[in-house]
Amino acid sequence: MLVGAYCGYTKPDNIEQYLRPLVTEINELHERGLMFGDKMVHTKLRMFVADSPARCFVNATISFVGKHSCLKCSCVGVHEANKKQF
Repeated sequence: MLVGAYCGYTKPDNIEQYLRPLVTEINELHERGLMFGDKMVHTKLRMFVADSPARCFVNATISFVGKHSCLKCSCVGVHEANKKQF
């Protein structure tokens, strides 16, 4: 179930202020559950999907085109023929 989609012309100034309402609501839903009619449904966050620039911004890491930008390993990227290779 898609919960939200966010877009805009510029990045938020402060990622903490931007995501705090979402984190608070997810934590409350996880603790209390969600009522659908007369049925209590327990919630669980399974994934958070973001494109590469947004993922780097949320994780406070170097840009996805940076030399040390691989989030899954410690390899160093090499720039060849207008491409970043890991």
